[in-house]
Amino acid sequence: MSYPIVQKNHGRFYLYEAESHWDPEKKRPYQTRTYIGTCDENGRLIAKATRQRTVSVSKTFGPYYLMLEIAGRCGLYDRLSEVFGEERADILTALAVSRTVHAEPMCGLEDGMEESFLPELLGIDWEFTSSQLTRFMQDLGRSEEAIYGFFRASAEPGETVIFDITSFSTSSEELDLAEYGRKYRTTKLPQVNMGMAASVKTGLPFFYKLYPGGVSDMAAVRNLVADLKDLGSDGIHIVADRGFFSESNLSRILEAKFGFSLPVPSGNNIFKYSVSEAVRPPEDPLNADIMGDSAVRCFETAAEICGAKIRTLVFQDDGRRHSEIKTLYSKIAAFELSVSQKKWNPGKICDLTDPEKELLSMFDIAEGKDGKASAVRKRNAVSARENRCGRFVILTTSEERWQDVLFMQRRRNDIEQNFADFKTELEGGVKYLSGGDSVQGMIFAEFVSLILRTELLRIMRETELLKKMRVPDVFRIMRKLKITRIGEEWRLNEVTKKQKDLFGALGVKPPQDSY
Repeated sequence: MSYPIVQKNHGRFYLYEAESHWDPEKKRPYQTRTYIGTCDENGRLIAKATRQRTVSVSKTFGPYYLMLEIAGRCGLYDRLSEVFGEERADILTALAVSRTVHAEPMCGLEDGMEESFLPELLGIDWEFTSSQLTRFMQDLGRSEEAIYGFFRASAEPGETVIFDITSFSTSSEELDLAEYGRKYRTTKLPQVNMGMAASVKTGLPFFYKLYPGGVSDMAAVRNLVADLKDLGSDGIHIVADRGFFSESNLSRILEAKFGFSLPVPSGNNIFKYSVSEAVRPPEDPLNADIMGDSAVRCFETAAEICGAKIRTLVFQDDGRRHSEIKTLYSKIAAFELSVSQKKWNPGKICDLTDPEKELLSMFDIAEGKDGKASAVRKRNAVSARENRCGRFVILTTSEERWQDVLFMQRRRNDIEQNFADFKTELEGGVKYLSGGDSVQGMIFAEFVSLILRTELLRIMRETELLKKMRVPDVFRIMRKLKITRIGEEWRLNEVTKKQKDLFGALGVKPPQDSY
């Protein structure tokens, strides 16, 4: 169902056609808007004179229109409007779209906004100056209840979530959570830890929490369990990397009646025992499948941990195993050659590089010919290292097919890369903010931007567009789509075939000719 909306901007009235949609998966409505043109206060379109019209300004249209359509389609704009109100939702959406299209920090968006058609598309009268942004971020940072309301609106009960921890440095003396942590020797600044959760189903982040800079990963997991329960999320399944694997963490997750899927570190006894059990069984063709470009095999067993028998899956990626075995023996051959050129010194071998020192456990160093050293392979040590090649172990409470458990882990890799990019952006944008409220507001605004970028990547990945181009390529093509003001009317340049094809591939309806 569509209906007209009239908005006032810079003393003029603009007519939009709004259309309501229903998302059957999220079970909530969302809205999309299409700009129609200038109108009077009653919504009647104003006819423009066709003579003596002059070109006054030209602005970039394509990438901003594209990202606004995606923000509406994934329900991001509606959730922001529901929690923060339409005015603040417009500004947050503008910031998220601008940060997605441009890599500049938020404090330098004023020039980019003037060059873009984004304010007109959203119908907002805002200059995006540094002073305006500072006041907006301070106000946003104080809206803790609204921010948690956004998390609640975004979370789904019973979701499978991917969790990760990152950190950023800050010189702000007013950010209470800043503490000296592991990165102090590098940055000389205190840091803040941040835990983030994303949905495996949608790939979208829906929650984050700041923790003191000195908090351990184990403490962060305990806090995550409590925070997710507070959001009203029960029956959640947690997917994380091997850094979170510990009996203490698993015990806490099981006590909360949450599920989990965690890779087992290769040095853990569960890993060693499971891989040794699976040396022959993974060759069973009944437990093999094509995953991506390689054949993957799975052997299922169980491990006892926290007083419970937990499903244990041993995976073998044939392509990766072949490559890793080749690399292993190349390193072994290079090590033997390097050692053979050194003088024999009983009980001591000098001048080894760090990578070579990691191989020492597979050799006995003895006296060779002409007073030189000789590296003698240890059969069992080399065999144990070869057995690990291309194999990994996942401990899981999931009863899903092993292919689905593996898919969750591979989805985690993509999402964690987005988290890493998010952390890099925070390093530049938050480091020198002096006020705690400003920092909190900036982080949330960047988080909204992360959601939008992740949704674009999800669409590109699912439509296989990522195999043909990268995100910057999409924006490069779309930036060529301009809109020009002729007299009192905005006239869109012709949409090229390449742009139409790209809109179609992304599932977005191409824009109209005039605004």
